[in-house]
Amino acid sequence: MDSFISKARFPSALSSYREIGLNSLPPSLPTRLFVKVTPKAKISKIQKTLHPDGSLHYTLAVHAAPEDGKANKAVIEAIAKDLNIPKSRLEITHGLTSREKILKIN
Repeated sequence: MDSFISKARFPSALSSYREIGLNSLPPSLPTRLFVKVTPKAKISKIQKTLHPDGSLHYTLAVHAAPEDGKANKAVIEAIAKDLNIPKSRLEITHGLTSREKILKIN
């Protein structure tokens, strides 16, 4: 699982924001994240989009299968690593069994 969350694939939050046109982190992280997940992908990857309303949308491909919450766990680990926050601060509020999820940052 460690290779899944390597720094090469998931750079720090600051470099992630630079990729989408921001030079610094916003004063506070958004409280809700919108995520579209592709489970059982050959290659794990993450793509971020910052919408004009300030919401952060992720498109995430994970190697884990959608069985027994494995894909959900991989999603939380990848996003926590990307935002440089503890996994315990993330919670899936909508879409536990769906590909489209809403995560809350506590």
